[in-house]
Formats: sequence, structure tokens, C-alpha cells
Amino acid sequence: MATRFAVFAALCAGLHSAPMAQALEDQTVHQRFSCLQREEVLEPLPEKTLNNRNSGLLRFKLRFESAEKPPKVELLFRSADPDMERIARRYLSGYRVPCLHQGDHPIEVVQEFSFSRWGHEPAVPLTTRASKLRFAGPKTLDAYDSPEVGKALIEFSFVDGSEVPEVRFLFNGAGREAQRYIESYAKQIRLIDSGGQPRPITVQQEFAFVDARSRGTQYRLNKEDYGLLEFLRLVKNLNENLVDLDLDSMQCPFAVRLNLRQPYNANLVREIETLNANRAYLLSWLSRLQLRFKDEAQQKDLFGSDFRISIPCGRLDLTVLNKPAGAASAPP
Repeated sequence: MATRFAVFAALCAGLHSAPMAQALEDQTVHQRFSCLQREEVLEPLPEKTLNNRNSGLLRFKLRFESAEKPPKVELLFRSADPDMERIARRYLSGYRVPCLHQGDHPIEVVQEFSFSRWGHEPAVPLTTRASKLRFAGPKTLDAYDSPEVGKALIEFSFVDGSEVPEVRFLFNGAGREAQRYIESYAKQIRLIDSGGQPRPITVQQEFAFVDARSRGTQYRLNKEDYGLLEFLRLVKNLNENLVDLDLDSMQCPFAVRLNLRQPYNANLVREIETLNANRAYLLSWLSRLQLRFKDEAQQKDLFGSDFRISIPCGRLDLTVLNKPAGAASAPP
């Protein structure tokens, strides 16, 4: 979310460490969508389609406006047999989100079907940058004179009728004094406008405690701009996160910005210039990737690092990494 209610650096001049708070990130849509109900399996393809050995891809955007009704369906991309689209649409008509309350904002997700293996990946919720949530924080800040430096990520939830949020630390690389400081600050946050959404409402916020007298973090990435394949060379256990993505269907080329948070929380991934729902699976996949770190100290130090990844056109097929050497594809 784009609302910034606290930027601390200018207010803390002269202190040992200057705490800084990043923009709030609304997590509510993920909570609402977690209760999705659907059938377990797709109906089989017709014999004639199987005989043709057609493969392809379907990608839909779904909009849920009611707990009792199926989603509104918009076709984003199709490279598949008409029978496949018919079966997929019938399957989607069975989707329900029973925990979507009256007054909630509609939930939009992207659902993709791959017909080379006749199945589908989990649906990916779409988040909006134009959140209508509004918050108020303390106008004056307590002095922070601890030498502790580092970063932290918190999640706070507004539940029931309580004005004071529930606070949970997702990551704390700054120490106990920083934790007490953040807890005191977060307890003073108030939700002044929910934009019509009922509770619970959950947001995340990142903090950084930087010593103005030092050079900052001990470890840094060599650069802040990577090509996609160049970035993937830094990823840990890539063979556990294999994908087959048609980048040509995503209005390529384009770029994303990734805020590094794994393994403590999902990476924050945002499109930079253009927005396109066809990219939802790519962004979700990037959010799950973890880099190879030298040790835990480096892992904590690089938390919150921000860099740009350039996405080319073409096809990104990493499933070949799981095929035995010399294995051949089935003949057409």
C-alpha cells in the first residue's frame, strides 16, 4: 500500500541509530481468499482432444463479489483447445469464497491452467497499490539511543472493536531494544478509515535501524540491477521451485522490483512501469525464491535489500532441470 505515515530518519538526527519505517503493506486480501472452496479435480478431457495431443495455456482473472456466488470470469490469455476452455470455465463456476463478508471489497485473483499436464496451479490473489486504508501514527517519537542496528518486519492486525493493534514480529535482526521500540510505536497506530472493509484487517511494515556514523550493512549485493537468468544463478535450491512460464504472454519485456525477505517472509515483488495481471504467477514465484547466503549473519544483513530484475520475452522452462541427462521428449 502506498500510504506513508512515518518516516523517521530526519527526526532522529544525532541519535546513535536512526530508525526508518517503510510504507504499510495491506495483507487483508490474502486472509479473505484463504477460505477458497472448489472441486478437487477437473473433469477429463474429451477423447478427441486427447488423441490430438493438444497442449496449451489458459489464464483467467476472477473477481469475487459475494460469498454465495461464483466469480466473474475474464479470459486473460488463451492458447488452448476450445474444449479445454469450456471445461475450465465450468470448473471455475464452482469456486466460492465463503469468508468474504458483506461490505468487503471484491477479491481478484488469477487462475492458470496448463494442458500439457492437464491441471492448474493454485490461484494467485492480486493486490492493489491503491489501498483505501488510512492510518494515524504518533506525531512525536520517543528518543532511540541504543547502538543496536538492523532491520525488522512486523505484522499488525486490527480485530473486533479494539483500537490497539495486535503486533507480531515476522523478522527481527535489530535486537531487543529495537523490538521494544517498535512494539511501543506500533501500539500507537490507529486505523482511522477502513475504506468500508470489515475487520480483521492486517498490514505489514518494515523498519531499518541505521547508524549514521557507520557505512551501514556489512554485506551488500554486488549490483542493484539484474537480468532474470543472472538473478536465478543466485537462488538457493532452484530445482525445488521449478516453473514453466510463457513470458511472451506477459506483455514483455518488463521489469520488477524485488525486496528480499526470504526465508523469513515472502519477498515483496512489484511491477515497475506497467501493470499486467498475466504476470501474477511470475510475481508469486519470485516471492518464494531464496538466495544462497554465506551464513546467517549475511542472511540477516541482506534482509530488505531492494533490486531490479529485467524480465525478457520467451519461455522460462526450468522443469528441464529435473529431467535425467540425455532424456528425450516424447515424439509428437
